[in-house]
Amino acid sequence: MKYVISWFERPQGSPMEYENAQKRILEVFGQWKKPDNFKIDFFVIRVGEWGGHMLMECDDLVTIHKFCSMLPAFVFEVHPVIPVEEDLVVQGGRPPPSHAKGRQTPRTIRCDGSAGVVATARLQGDRRNTGDP
Repeated sequence: MKYVISWFERPQGSPMEYENAQKRILEVFGQWKKPDNFKIDFFVIRVGEWGGHMLMECDDLVTIHKFCSMLPAFVFEVHPVIPVEEDLVVQGGRPPPSHAKGRQTPRTIRCDGSAGVVATARLQGDRRNTGDP
């Protein structure tokens, strides 16, 4: 199963405590070895802050829990996810756009995090179609 793991810096105390936490993070993460059943699709850091996101695939929740527990200076969030093409089949009962005869594959994905909605947008010539596929 695929998951998005996000991590955010846990509030610390003094500037010295922040510096010590950062040294410890580098020390622990520098020694981390990716488990064989832990497939990473992307691994990014947010610009200008301590934290990031990872899209990964793993069949063992204990492995994911162990990863999220190794750095107590961070708060982790783990969210199971599916490809948008699979959601389109579920929501509309239609084949994914890439399999529909004569349709283009979606090239742009727009995310509205406030509503928790993922939508696709196809570019058609000079107009942008964001309607129902």
